[in-house]
Amino acid sequence: MIPQQPGPADEDRSERRIGACLAACKGIPTEKLEQGILLRLIAACFGLRDPEVRHLLEELAAAPAPPKPPRKPARTQASP
Repeated sequence: MIPQQPGPADEDRSERRIGACLAACKGIPTEKLEQGILLRLIAACFGLRDPEVRHLLEELAAAPAPPKPPRKPARTQASP
């Protein structure tokens, strides 16, 4: 099977998904997102009683984290 190139419909879906993620995470510090706060919040809400939710959370927790982008060096002020 030949892989298909992403088309305009795929780009539209990606843009919608990114927009939804940004809206859902609004107000949550980036550092907390990088530390996996969303998985812990979901687990706390459901109490892990639902086996399907528990299984999905375990899958998400086991997934490799995306690489962190390099941090920009801190700006230093020039001495007078």
